[in-house]
Amino acid sequence: MTVREIQLSKLVLSPNNMRQGEVEIGDLVADIGATKTVLQNLRVTAQQQNGKATGKFEVHVGGRRLRALNVLAQRKDIARSFPVPCVVCPDEATALEESIAENAVRQAPHPADQFAAFHALSQTGKTVSEIAERYSIAPRIVERRLKLATVSPRLMALFRADEINLDHMAAFTLTDDQAAQEAAYFDFPEHDRQAYRVKQRLVGGRVNSQNNATAKFVGLEAYRAAGGEVSQDLFAQADDAGYITDLTLLERLAVEALETQAKALAPEGWAWVETILRFDYSLSQTFGRAYPTLAPLTPEVLRQIEALTAEMQALEAAEDETDESAQRPPAGPPRRYRRPAAF
Repeated sequence: MTVREIQLSKLVLSPNNMRQGEVEIGDLVADIGATKTVLQNLRVTAQQQNGKATGKFEVHVGGRRLRALNVLAQRKDIARSFPVPCVVCPDEATALEESIAENAVRQAPHPADQFAAFHALSQTGKTVSEIAERYSIAPRIVERRLKLATVSPRLMALFRADEINLDHMAAFTLTDDQAAQEAAYFDFPEHDRQAYRVKQRLVGGRVNSQNNATAKFVGLEAYRAAGGEVSQDLFAQADDAGYITDLTLLERLAVEALETQAKALAPEGWAWVETILRFDYSLSQTFGRAYPTLAPLTPEVLRQIEALTAEMQALEAAEDETDESAQRPPAGPPRRYRRPAAF
């Protein structure tokens, strides 16, 4: 790609430029205004409408420089025909990648710009893995940014203005319904718009797949195999965290699993086995408790006991005889020994 000079009047900000909001350009206005020179090339793509070139070029890298040049043109410090050094990029996908890479190492753009840029990149056909590899970040981070890009534009505007924070944005991602996102925030007074309250409203009657006893008993694998869906919480610590959306299916699977276990218990001799999902402690007052009783001994066992008892008694008698022998005095007079002598 070669550098070419393009008139300022033909340059417009690209939607792929990551800096779509307000940015500080005072330093660039002063610098370019003093030297009447743009030291670093802008990177652009030819603008298309209905498949035809418009004659204009969209700036995807160098948005701050373009804004500074427009300010100088409005002041009449430079002409609208001012030649701007540009590198023309061949396609939109490459332009988007360049914009993200450019801003990753410069003044950090607003997070909302990052969300939009990653979403636009995914729309070009890039997979999560490809985006993650291109920018050397974890796939989980890419998934989060893509999800955040789906938040209502009205709420995104509040985020850009720093009126809500990233915790709010994470809570909004629990549903793809933008109307529900807005209702969870705007339908309540300002003192009741905390992020955790928004999350409670959007979760509703769904149950957490990580700490719900029934969900743990059934297991997410079995639930999903039966056609159940889990609303994933990309901002939770666990990778498979989320919310069970079909409680009826979850409870049916739990009952079926309990009935399978009940059938295995029946052959053990119980009068009946009943399954319940939730134990009611009042049941313990309704029924008494059955304690185990000793079964009668069979004749064969009795004979074994008698034989073992006789053997034990014989061993005890032999032991007593051994003890008595050890206590008897030696027979005959004591043996005499010569005393040793020394010279």
